[in-house]
Amino acid sequence: MNNILWLVNPVTFKREDFFFPAYLSRLNNSTLTALLMEARVMEALPVFSNDVMFPTREYTIADTAINEESNTLFETGTAMLEKCAEENGIELHIRSGSGDPLEQMVVESTFADLVLVHSNLTFSAADDRVPSDFILELLPKAKCPVLVMPDDMQEIKELYFTYNGKYSSVYSIRQFTYLFPQFKDLPVTILTAPETEEDIPHKEHLKTLLQKHYSNITFKILNGDAENALMIELMPRKNAMVTFGAFGRNKISRFFKRSGADNILHVINIPLFITHP
Repeated sequence: MNNILWLVNPVTFKREDFFFPAYLSRLNNSTLTALLMEARVMEALPVFSNDVMFPTREYTIADTAINEESNTLFETGTAMLEKCAEENGIELHIRSGSGDPLEQMVVESTFADLVLVHSNLTFSAADDRVPSDFILELLPKAKCPVLVMPDDMQEIKELYFTYNGKYSSVYSIRQFTYLFPQFKDLPVTILTAPETEEDIPHKEHLKTLLQKHYSNITFKILNGDAENALMIELMPRKNAMVTFGAFGRNKISRFFKRSGADNILHVINIPLFITHP
């Protein structure tokens, strides 16, 4: 894998955000490309006057003042990103984007091997949730696999592949395997939810496929409600990565829809590899 594209908003960039992209770059001995979206005008923030007659009347901060602050943060974040690359010995190519971030990422993903994003990535001051609205819009539209990174990133020591017997889940597993051959010696757990182990669709076919790439494979049946069981299985995991297929195209997408603390991107703290045919 040679073309890793990392989408960054320098305005919100933190030093710890650099760990996992750098880790993947070293793992694949590949160049890391950071796409920096231009600072956009932040939403005007309401303030209240001391007018005795109209004490609740709203005013807004001048757009020019907001732009100046945003541009300063953008430049500071970009400089910090460059310093992180230098300190870690990572070959980093920086490109600047413009226009609508979502539209540009759909185009960029057409020509990338993998897109990296943090689960809270946003370009709007009003979008401060995890996952952000931007991430939820990007996932079903991306033209290549997307790796969603949580805040607390660690080295990967085990893999979890979700499998429902459909082509989309096999496609995601296969794409992950092709992109990360370096993980061939890690333990792999196939998470599935049939009535019995004998009911796992095409189990032998999948096992044959994976045995050509991995040496330690286990099938684990999720009992009870599949969605809740998956959450319970993944919540305590660290140093792991999980694959999902067909985001937005079948019921697996319910894991990512907003439901407070039950949202899987909010609850679990491991990277998610998401793609669709």
